[in-house]
Amino acid sequence: MRIDENVINELLRVKDLYLYHRESQELEYKEQFNLAGLANYLRDFAGFANNIGGYIIFGVKDSPRIPVGLNNSSLDQFNKIDPERISGYLLDTFSSEIRWDQVVIRNSIKSFGVF
Repeated sequence: MRIDENVINELLRVKDLYLYHRESQELEYKEQFNLAGLANYLRDFAGFANNIGGYIIFGVKDSPRIPVGLNNSSLDQFNKIDPERISGYLLDTFSSEIRWDQVVIRNSIKSFGVF
């Protein structure tokens, strides 16, 4: 399953400086990405897989939801993810296959990481 950039751009749509879309059972926003938090993100994968799927978008400040983009450190860590290692971990941890994808979306001068 490939991530549709048009869908992500819609989820990052701004109205009066704040994101138009709220978090839901299919959408989770995180301010920055950190490899140390990877286990928590993978639990979100499982939650999405038990529903209809969803997105985790990194680069969104919480309360209020403002798209700030990933800082250089977070973007570097996000780009260093080994997809085979993540898929292997998911197969070892959960009873069924969890399909996932990873992409960086550039929106004007900001970058957002998306699972």
